[in-house]
Amino acid sequence: MRLSTVKKRIHWRIDAAGVVFCIAASAGVYFGGMSPLMHQHAALEQQQGDLADQQRRASQLASSVASLKKELQSVRRRLAKTKITLRPIKHLNRQIVSLTELVNKCGLKTNRIQLGKIHKGSKYNIVPIDLAGVGKFKTSALFLHRLSEGFPDTGISGFEISGDPQHPGTPGTFRFQLFWYAASPAGGNQK
Repeated sequence: MRLSTVKKRIHWRIDAAGVVFCIAASAGVYFGGMSPLMHQHAALEQQQGDLADQQRRASQLASSVASLKKELQSVRRRLAKTKITLRPIKHLNRQIVSLTELVNKCGLKTNRIQLGKIHKGSKYNIVPIDLAGVGKFKTSALFLHRLSEGFPDTGISGFEISGDPQHPGTPGTFRFQLFWYAASPAGGNQK
């Protein structure tokens, strides 16, 4: 064999080895350094997007909290202006008399006034009062209206008004389920 052919083969092998080395080095650099960097960069972009979303959400929540604080302050101001002084439970008979007078003034007739079990609380007591009787729809509506205006310590938990469509001129029946809020001895909101 000629020397030039042997040199060519040796150069070719060296070139092939160089090419394989370059490919291996490139693959090593890519998989050892570039690929993790690209994955870290993608993860960083994802985290930045998540952070931006969380910051927008935090801003919305902060705005919501500020709005709710303003609304709470407004409610507290209105509540301070319309402060209701609750009477102690010993005034229950006066409350029943006042409710009966209101029922009569509105043109209703009471058949039953029944007290429920008193629910005692730390700040106030709740006395269920069940009123039932006869009257027209208009007078029942008038009673509910005047009750809400004149008895701020009394709430309405339910009511039923019914009539007989066969006899439209006859009065119907009503039933009002009320709650009277009375001062609790521990509550200190007494008159």
